[in-house]
Amino acid sequence: MKGELERIRSLAEDCISKRLWDSAIFYSHKALSLSNKEGKDVFRLAQSYFFNQQWNRSLHLLRENNLISSSKQEQDYWKKQKQSLELDPSLTLKSSHLAAECAALLGNYLECIRILGEVEVEYNPSNESSIRNEIHLNSAICLLRGKAFLFLENRERASHWFKRALEIDAMNYEVKFFFFTFFETYSIISTKGIRMFD
Repeated sequence: MKGELERIRSLAEDCISKRLWDSAIFYSHKALSLSNKEGKDVFRLAQSYFFNQQWNRSLHLLRENNLISSSKQEQDYWKKQKQSLELDPSLTLKSSHLAAECAALLGNYLECIRILGEVEVEYNPSNESSIRNEIHLNSAICLLRGKAFLFLENRERASHWFKRALEIDAMNYEVKFFFFTFFETYSIISTKGIRMFD
């Protein structure tokens, strides 16, 4: 049974890497059933929904399986539950990022910010080696916060989170592109007295 589950998980991952989204959903769902809703299988299925542009389904799945929460009281409750269930904290962070991305793509920027919260990200660069082959997840989270605040027309908070994303990971090119393109455009538009959002 364990060997079969690992084979199906591998098939799901392979389908994701080959952008076979419907197949990824099929195998991810099968793995989720066989693993009795293990956290990493919930996340893989949510990710498969996300790549297939089924953002509502992805968000609902993550909520339903308590990988994200809906209120401060629930967050406190599930924080205790997750500790007792020994869920991987990085999985919870990845799930929150994925759920917030879904909310943003659905145009619900307040929900995006609520999912991510506005707690300052704890990050200590001395804990990491100078050679990395991936972008720091906290940088991606700060970028998403910045984008959400930007769409809510809160330039001050957007600027704060863009800068924070760069501080955490200067290799996050998307932050540089988004930050500088936006502020260059905004300064041109604002000098002409044009509103960017209506």
